[in-house]
Amino acid sequence: MGSRISQMGADFAEEKVSPMETDDLEPRKPTTRLSPLALTSLGVAELRAYIAELRHELERTEAEISRKQSHRESADAFFRLSPKK
Repeated sequence: MGSRISQMGADFAEEKVSPMETDDLEPRKPTTRLSPLALTSLGVAELRAYIAELRHELERTEAEISRKQSHRESADAFFRLSPKK
């Protein structure tokens, strides 16, 4: 066991194993939630159905934003009004 620990220390000293990956320091690229759809292969009815799906997703997302904002405002009001000790 002792030789394994000393070997690990030697690996760090020789730069074989880094204590922290440099990838962790790089800013992350933003990820898109929706992948682009090949629109040229779709007919007009399919494109309209796709737009309806996107609108539904937008409405669902906006409702969630409203819910979270309301929750945050309620929490802010609660902590603002609570008596200080």
